[in-house]
Amino acid sequence: MKKCKELNFYTDGAYSPVTQTGGWAVFCPELSLRMTNQERDTTNNRMELTAVINTMKFISSVKLKNIVVNVYSDSLYVINTLKGLYSIKVNLDLWSDALNLISSICQQGITINWIHIKGHAGHINNEIVDRLANLLSQTKLK
Repeated sequence: MKKCKELNFYTDGAYSPVTQTGGWAVFCPELSLRMTNQERDTTNNRMELTAVINTMKFISSVKLKNIVVNVYSDSLYVINTLKGLYSIKVNLDLWSDALNLISSICQQGITINWIHIKGHAGHINNEIVDRLANLLSQTKLK
């Protein structure tokens, strides 16, 4: 992995009631990294949070040190909960996973910035994850 002092991760989640399928996507331009997956019988908020969890799992797995990680999401639910502005009332299983991963990563000396980015506003990296997550949500799981 190339040396970076700062990494930017763009995350998004989507859900389609037509297919009853959700999709999530993560993109890190500095690493040319794209991660995606889909789930059945979920919600948009769960997919938004799942994208963040998978970002944290990736960061944890590559053993980064002394780096700043910027996580961008168009989900106010995710960003405001992580900033302590919203209380956790639902998706307790996912929030438990997310908070444990975040705590572990911060103990490694990694700084995480949670940044809200306006959706559908033409930001190319956010558009990439939006398209990927929506495509997955519109493809029914077998």
